[in-house]
Amino acid sequence: PQLRPARILIKRFRSHEIYKRIRVPQNVIGDAVWEQTLWSMKEGEIVEEILKLSEMMDVFGDDDDDKALKEDDIIIEKRKIHHGMKEKNPVNFMRFLPKDLHRQLLNSPENLPTARQIPDNSYRKPNVFLQ
Repeated sequence: PQLRPARILIKRFRSHEIYKRIRVPQNVIGDAVWEQTLWSMKEGEIVEEILKLSEMMDVFGDDDDDKALKEDDIIIEKRKIHHGMKEKNPVNFMRFLPKDLHRQLLNSPENLPTARQIPDNSYRKPNVFLQ
């Protein structure tokens, strides 16, 4: 009886039934209203909402309590992450040298090539640098 959870886990692992996709992810970064709502909620409230949605969606299509999402299955940890310069794009403070000028790096200091800033639209970057 005490090993039942471990047996269930091993069975799920062997049958490759490790995770189930609850729903198709949506891109919510950059949605100011959604972000503000989420930041104003406490971690426990977020867990409650996830559990409510899980029950409403009846993800697994059965009443098997072993597969039902439980509060202990969810970890919510809110953090503010910045990429070194808070809301500023760190790439704006960097200069790049095209490959065709790399050989000129062996020149004397007076004849070194000039590195340039690259335009924002020439590379992929996150929409927000402070999250």
